Amino acid sequence: MHGKLHTARSADGTPIGYETTGAGAPLVLVHGGVSDRTYWAPVVPALAERFTVVSMDRRGQGASGDTAPYSIERECDDVAAVVDAFGEPVHLVGHSYGGLCALGAALRTSNLRTLTLYEPAIVPPGTVPEEFAAAIEELVESGERDAAVELMMGELVGLPADALAGLRADPALWQPMVDAVHTLPRELRTVMGFVFRPESCAAIDVPTALLTGSLSDPALRAGVDLVRGAVPGARVVHMEGVDHEAVTTGPEVLTAALVDALHSGQRV
Repeated sequence: MHGKLHTARSADGTPIGYETTGAGAPLVLVHGGVSDRTYWAPVVPALAERFTVVSMDRRGQGASGDTAPYSIERECDDVAAVVDAFGEPVHLVGHSYGGLCALGAALRTSNLRTLTLYEPAIVPPGTVPEEFAAAIEELVESGERDAAVELMMGELVGLPADALAGLRADPALWQPMVDAVHTLPRELRTVMGFVFRPESCAAIDVPTALLTGSLSDPALRAGVDLVRGAVPGARVVHMEGVDHEAVTTGPEVLTAALVDALHSGQRV
């Protein structure tokens, strides 16, 4: 399913591409690391029956530009720019690293209906060693981009060998990851140095849901507990039988969880 491609301008002037599909209240989807807007393809058709699905490319990936120096603050500005491109409040969903960006964007815009974060990448110290980021960087710089993706998805995300093999066998899923892997070292280092400030989250006043998979690595679920304790009224939606990559390992489960989270908000 292909939609219309648009561009928003971030605060620093960087063009941020996003694709719209369907009709209804806008639903902005922010992908995590090693991907682009096509990451959401398995769930877009079902969601587009209820919403105008807005799949954005984070900076440095897909149809979006990039501007040095890099910072997650600029990524938060990017998400806010896409959200503010709509003339009505939007549902905002962020996955993993994109969850961090969406969380920051929620503090930069007043144009939200709801906020949904799927295992935002707030991890315990030491979860991502510098050696791991350096290994990814070395593989990318030597042109071994496929190996870099395999290392990330296998060792850090923890995909089982059969799921990883299935992912690699599908060019529509695998190639965008290969194309985006050059941004991974900077994102890993950002996660390593990220300081969660719960006091800032008290300002988030929209219905907030936190999605988590029953099979996810506990380190990848840590952010759910932190944000739940910091955002007033935040609730957790448990997804049974899926992990951190439910968009590919259980898209129907993720779709049902998203629809539940969005329609449980007070401003749908």
